Amino acid sequence: MERFLGVIVARRNSRRLPDKNVKPLRGKPLVVWTIEQALAAMSLTHIVLSSDDERVLALAGDMDGLEVKPRPDHLARDDTPSVDVLRHVIENEVDEFSHVVLLQPTSPLRLSADIDETVATALRTGAKSCISVCRLDKPAQWLMSDRGEGRLELAFPRDGNGAPVELYVPNGAVFVIETEWLMAGKDFYSAPPAYHVMPPERSIDIDDARDFALAEASGAVLHSH
Repeated sequence: MERFLGVIVARRNSRRLPDKNVKPLRGKPLVVWTIEQALAAMSLTHIVLSSDDERVLALAGDMDGLEVKPRPDHLARDDTPSVDVLRHVIENEVDEFSHVVLLQPTSPLRLSADIDETVATALRTGAKSCISVCRLDKPAQWLMSDRGEGRLELAFPRDGNGAPVELYVPNGAVFVIETEWLMAGKDFYSAPPAYHVMPPERSIDIDDARDFALAEASGAVLHSH
């Protein structure tokens, strides 16, 4: 039986935007948007929040349907991979889950439907992992790279025959991975991932104050469903 564990990761320190997980976005702490989206998702069997921030743990502790797990300091550094945090959560879970779903608070414009559709794609394709992405709005043939000496060259050579290449960028909103694959030391890109496409207006990933302002000013409607 397929069982999906949703894991929200919310570290205390942030170099580029201090305290961003508790920073109010449209009147609500940033992390709360992701918590509510996870709780509204139909595909998640259980939801865990992992954090070393007492303020985040206090916020989450008041919400029904959410398990709160304090994160040890050695898993809360700037360079700690998210997959290490996921493995820590799995190792401390009594129940077993077929898949783990990583949700980052820095993607508050996702919908619960994006979570469900990414999970559904993972199941439909049988892929080891599935990620949410945003489609680039320019053709691959327009992309150029620096060849040195102040000159550019085409990143994708044009042969005149091939169809335009679609390019996608991971947007950080939803990551799904098989639990056995994860615990075997693999990550979301160890095998070619399946993908769920989200529109640009829901794909803002908040890393700094500029991103936060863009999310706050975005025309995307913030809600859980």
